[in-house]
Amino acid sequence: MDRPTSQIMHTSSKWNSLNAFLPARPAVAVFGATLAGAALLEGWSARTGVRLHAEGGLLEVASVVVLGAAAILGVAWAFQRPTLTRWAGAAVLAVLVLRELDFQRRFTYRSIESIGFYTRPIASVEAKIVALSILLSCAVALAIVARAAWRRWREVGDRTDPAIRHAALAAAFVGSALVSEKFLGLLVAEESFELAFAGAVLALAWSARPWVRQAHAARDADGVPAVQFADYLERARAESNDRREAA
Repeated sequence: MDRPTSQIMHTSSKWNSLNAFLPARPAVAVFGATLAGAALLEGWSARTGVRLHAEGGLLEVASVVVLGAAAILGVAWAFQRPTLTRWAGAAVLAVLVLRELDFQRRFTYRSIESIGFYTRPIASVEAKIVALSILLSCAVALAIVARAAWRRWREVGDRTDPAIRHAALAAAFVGSALVSEKFLGLLVAEESFELAFAGAVLALAWSARPWVRQAHAARDADGVPAVQFADYLERARAESNDRREAA
């Protein structure tokens, strides 16, 4: 006996919602190619003895350069149209560069990201307070960016949006780097995934340009300089709903 039409439509709607969160095929292909490349570099390094994962090595330097380019983009756009979200994004990108340069442990006996730094009596109370303040500031900036990205996703985003693909790739590369280092002990693969993460972040920063230009175009067309980005999102949502109804 066939299922009721409403049940079929409900199941289809649930699948479409799940499908919207999945990255598009190009992103899957890029991740697969990166995985294969990391495995090849790990094997080549083990066979030749070349320490690609060394501090200051080729992979780490390349990661710093790529993340630095993303940070420059973020700062430039923040100066162009200053908003809280843009400055938070620029701050997050700058922190990524500093972290790749190991600033989280450069001025202390161990990383300020580790629990042991705060539980052991080695570091002074003042140093712990400063470290916590830095981490809290980073968390606030990241939360601001995440909130803006989530609003963008809910309003007009879909899995074919380049920014969504780049964000999904960045998350996948971070997870792969952690697994490679913590569980598999594959340090070359870890550095390879970190470089891939840097590339995804740069691509994400670059792909954000259309969002900004569309918001500016909407504001200029209205002739009202005080129009906020939220107003643009509201119009974009209405247009998206109209397209769905027309389809």
